[in-house]
Amino acid sequence: MDWAVFWSAFGAIGTTIGSLITAIAVIIAVRQYKQPITKRIKIMFNLEFPIMSDGNSPEIWAGIGVTNIGTRPIQIKNIMLNLGDKNLLISSIQIQYPEILPIQFPSELQLEENVEMHLQFNRLAYELSKLIQKDEIMANRKIKILVSDTANQKYLYKTKWSAKRIINFAQKNS
Repeated sequence: MDWAVFWSAFGAIGTTIGSLITAIAVIIAVRQYKQPITKRIKIMFNLEFPIMSDGNSPEIWAGIGVTNIGTRPIQIKNIMLNLGDKNLLISSIQIQYPEILPIQFPSELQLEENVEMHLQFNRLAYELSKLIQKDEIMANRKIKILVSDTANQKYLYKTKWSAKRIINFAQKNS
């Protein structure tokens, strides 16, 4: 056995493995550098059954929550309902009770902060039914929550609700 050939092959294999490990380390370093730069939010859509300070329990509300789960502040420009090719601005139908203040846009979300928008479920169903009657939206298409920030980046959250389901649920529970 020629030991010079053995050690040359061993060195070539070691150099190749070292190069691969270095490339993996560079990829990991770039990802770690980019991670703090990326903006991330979590969007929630749920039904709410509030009890007011006077003990009354008004109708059902829809709640849309936006939480900053990233590592940098985000300026939220607007929260809309995405209905296929149309976006419905919903800031005009926010709940305006003294206990619950409407969101003022733009709204800055610091790290781990949350902002919530509250809508009267019956009013939302009414607005959606008007759009369906005008043939502006499709009744069976799933509704998405669209959040945009001041840098024009858009975040989508797919709900399990369609316009038809919201209208039927509102009629059943009113």
